[in-house]
Amino acid sequence: MRISERGDVLTISERPGLTWFLGFWFVAGGVLAMSMVFLATNAPELEWWERVLGFGIGAAVFAGGVFTLANSPAIVTVLNRKTGLATMRIRGLRKDERIVFRCGDIIVVEMREEKDSDGDPCYQLLLGLRTGRTLALHSIHGYGRESCEAERQRIRRFLGLDQAA
Repeated sequence: MRISERGDVLTISERPGLTWFLGFWFVAGGVLAMSMVFLATNAPELEWWERVLGFGIGAAVFAGGVFTLANSPAIVTVLNRKTGLATMRIRGLRKDERIVFRCGDIIVVEMREEKDSDGDPCYQLLLGLRTGRTLALHSIHGYGRESCEAERQRIRRFLGLDQAA
């Protein structure tokens, strides 16, 4: 996640390029594995169960790549103190959404702690709105409590939430 501040505009952006690369790599590998069942030089020699197994493994790898791509959208949030408007753009395989709300509607910048598949703590920053809606600032959870807390405090200071507390 990258945060940049220029005057009265704070931009919070996450573009998970490495995750996208990994997803595309799995999609390409899955397509290659599925096609080799039919295009390999020894394809006619394969038993039916070898074809099914090879195709199934390729399909599983392909599905893993699609799943990775579908669950890692790019999220760019622009907070503008001068106009009082905030814009969040979520672009990914499953959605292309633009959310506009008022900066004054942000009542909390929350840091959610969860556990990854190994049981290690990972963190996600969220904006809590007056309407009750919660918006995630990034799709890929981060590690390092201190850096996530520093980013949370930077956003809070920009919005003036520290003075209101």
